[in-house]
Amino acid sequence: MKVYYNHGIVMRDQITLRGNLYCPDCEASCPVILMRTVFRKDTLSKSWGIFDPEFYVRNGYAVYIQDVRGIGESEGEFMRFWADRQDAYDTVEALAAQPWCDGNVGMFGNFYAGFLTFQAAAAKPPHLKAICPFETHVSLNRNNDARGITMYYAHIGWCLAREVSRMLSGHYSREVTEKYLPLAKHYLENYAGLVTSFPAEKLPMKELEGVLPLVKDYFDIALPCYDDEEMIRREGRLMDLSQLEVPALLLAGWCESSRNTMIEHGDILRRCGKGNAAQSEVIIGYWKAGEPMAHGETALHIPENHFHVEGEILKWFDRWLKGKAQEGHSPFRLFDPGLDMFVELEHWNVDGEKSMTWYLDSQGHANTAGGDGILSLSPPRSLAGSDRCVYDPQNPASGCGYGEACKAGEEREDVLVYTSGILEEDIHVRGVPRLSLYASSSAQDTDFIAWIVDVDPEDNAILTGDGIVRARYRDSWEAQPLEPGKVYEFDVKVSDLVYTFKKGHRLRLEIRNSDFPKFEANRNTGIRPERDDSYQVVQNTVYHGGRGASRLILPCW
Repeated sequence: MKVYYNHGIVMRDQITLRGNLYCPDCEASCPVILMRTVFRKDTLSKSWGIFDPEFYVRNGYAVYIQDVRGIGESEGEFMRFWADRQDAYDTVEALAAQPWCDGNVGMFGNFYAGFLTFQAAAAKPPHLKAICPFETHVSLNRNNDARGITMYYAHIGWCLAREVSRMLSGHYSREVTEKYLPLAKHYLENYAGLVTSFPAEKLPMKELEGVLPLVKDYFDIALPCYDDEEMIRREGRLMDLSQLEVPALLLAGWCESSRNTMIEHGDILRRCGKGNAAQSEVIIGYWKAGEPMAHGETALHIPENHFHVEGEILKWFDRWLKGKAQEGHSPFRLFDPGLDMFVELEHWNVDGEKSMTWYLDSQGHANTAGGDGILSLSPPRSLAGSDRCVYDPQNPASGCGYGEACKAGEEREDVLVYTSGILEEDIHVRGVPRLSLYASSSAQDTDFIAWIVDVDPEDNAILTGDGIVRARYRDSWEAQPLEPGKVYEFDVKVSDLVYTFKKGHRLRLEIRNSDFPKFEANRNTGIRPERDDSYQVVQNTVYHGGRGASRLILPCW
């Protein structure tokens, strides 16, 4: 293998971006696999266990890992969302023209690098033949159906981390670095507490926006504005997937929330994509985000070393960059932790082949918070049952990740828990569960979050999926405040889920009013939380029985 460090490519505006090239030590040309990263090319290559250039070089590929504009050794300012497409186009076409490239270019990457593969596909450089994005999405909001919910907690931490990296790598003058690096580090180390205490518009790190471009980028772009026409562009999808023409192999870990968008994106590409994009495929494995995809350790019993991720990537690029025929398999290969195996599906049916309806009930007594509610296949006998909880935005509930052990929440006043009896047969969930929730609030706005939990015979509880609805965005992007005390029906999408609830286990539904810091804590005032100094403690009521029968609908097969 030959390695060329800091190989430069000049962009259309004369800015030079630099990458490390790994290629076979021979004269023959070969396909190139490109990664464009914000995590610094010199330290990234082996850190995830899946991007080791040596593996691909041994199999006849060149690998090019590039620092994006303004990161690492690349010139210019980091221009998130603005320079991504043009820089990707220029890079792909420059690589295709090199004598060591045979004209075929593919891309891979996870997180932001995965997002950049979608951006490159949208730019449509002629020599880009296939992409392989991991654990990512094409919107600012990972959960595309969480209408009105922003991810600003993660955004500001992400921007601060990139700026600390840029100062450490010499992108700023000595004077700027000496003055602002300690401050940026302080805010980064304490940002979780800061976002709990301040609305985003008044965060202390705002003082850095005049000096550090990514902090300004956060307040200008990542912090949404819901009072103008830019709302949908800023929180909704940043591209129309139906216009993509290159095939994508989309990968995510079952324990990572981007599994929802990877399945959804793959479904859209297969149904609506142009050209070869309609032959896209999805693999949902059993690994955690940020861990090597060869294996993962969770509260679930998950086997190791029976799925070779690099081998699947190699087969994908062999097919599209080398024209090699591959053995047939289904386009959706999705890990079912309950069965401890992969399930292959020809298409993704959000409604399943059939459905199972579970009704919420409290058996005639007041379930005022905690774990004494039940799930039943029969509608409640009472025509007017209800359960109440109290939610204080100053004390939001913390959540857990998919596949992690979770408590039932009996100790909290803002969590309602409904549990089935012991299951008499396996329930194979395949699709998107939905909660039809009849509820009211004493405030103009609040959040309702649904958790679907698997409880084993030893009473261990595992979170399998979640979903959220912000009450005033329940029907559209236009805010519609609640009338306090009025009963509304809320449709809550609860994850794209492949999971078998086994015989002898119990099914549990938790209804929460917060899940911090995954979602911002709603202050219940009807004002965007990132702009709101005030808050209101509220009483929320869930109804069951009669025409207000709250129910969980599971898509099954």
